[in-house]
Amino acid sequence: DAQSVTTCWNALMHARRPRLQVCAPVSSVQMEYLFHKKPDAMLEAIGATVAACRARCADVEFVAADATRANSEFLKSVLEAAVEAGATTVTVCDTAGTMLPGEFAEFIRQLRTDVKALEGVTLGVACVDTLSMADACVIAAVDAAEEIKASAYPLNNAGLVNVAKVIAAKGSAMDAYCDLRVIQLSRLVEQIAWM
Repeated sequence: DAQSVTTCWNALMHARRPRLQVCAPVSSVQMEYLFHKKPDAMLEAIGATVAACRARCADVEFVAADATRANSEFLKSVLEAAVEAGATTVTVCDTAGTMLPGEFAEFIRQLRTDVKALEGVTLGVACVDTLSMADACVIAAVDAAEEIKASAYPLNNAGLVNVAKVIAAKGSAMDAYCDLRVIQLSRLVEQIAWM
């Protein structure tokens, strides 16, 4: 709602690079059972919330949770609506974590082809590690996406250290780069895990 957007913006407005993020489920399972919304109501809520965020902040990210289990036509409509409402970044998630690397890469490439609205925005990817494949999935999709979501201390999602190592070693072959200091990052994460 508008009050939540205002509260978030007030907390972030003095940040060096503020970004407001709108996360919403796009699969029927999560829309109806977790949020008690039908597709049309969810589509309307996403558009209104992204527009409210964009009215306050130039950098707005829409996160399509459970996108890999969504109806393809509905997913396309949601992504188009989010971009039309002002999203500058769109992140697509395999929240179930059940895709293999080739499947996830093809899913992202197909979205790039089918959703013309994505041409003007940054496309991000995120995967849950249900099958212990999250790192491999986000790496496989790196040629079709501009951002990878990973965690320094990965709890059931892609691991920042592993992903950074792969991009540092093989980035030129994938037309990708990572400016993180991988060795220092690895040591820091090891210290955090030890504590």
